[in-house]
Amino acid sequence: MTVGQPRSKSLSPTAPVRVLVVQDHPLLASAIAEVLDSHDDLSVCGIAGSGDEASNLAAKEQPAVVLMDFRLPDMSGPVAAANIRAAVPKAAIVFHSAEESEDALLDAIDAGAIAYLTKSATADQIIEAVRRASVGEVLIPVGLFAKAIARQRKLVTEEQAREKLIAEFTPRELDVLRLLAD
Repeated sequence: MTVGQPRSKSLSPTAPVRVLVVQDHPLLASAIAEVLDSHDDLSVCGIAGSGDEASNLAAKEQPAVVLMDFRLPDMSGPVAAANIRAAVPKAAIVFHSAEESEDALLDAIDAGAIAYLTKSATADQIIEAVRRASVGEVLIPVGLFAKAIARQRKLVTEEQAREKLIAEFTPRELDVLRLLAD
């Protein structure tokens, strides 16, 4: 199968979960696709090697789950995830990455990820994560999820404070501030 091409799969009594694999390493992408496609309840509807390609393919194929790398050649995984979710709002995003930092996990959550797996995940763990994500289960530790919410609230609070401060200036004071900034 070539990158971006859907795989054919025989119809089963219940439709298999459609999965889009987004991975810029062709061998790894093919291996993941083969593992997923070997299960009757999963069907890889395409493979994308970049964020832009993933967004276009997601809009066309309407996957239920997107299993994607956190780092892509043309954009970050979180940006690509946001683009994919704009095209397919109901798609569950599952990140699969070598990146294990707390910031990466929080960025993934901010981008709407429902799960985050490291590259050390086994094939069985990936399959289980895709299955669980397809029914809406969140596979992110509660503590990290709470930190992401707190981080979002802090950003909103800081922005609100900045806006409130600016609103208190007179037009002339704002002019003076702009001149100072220039």
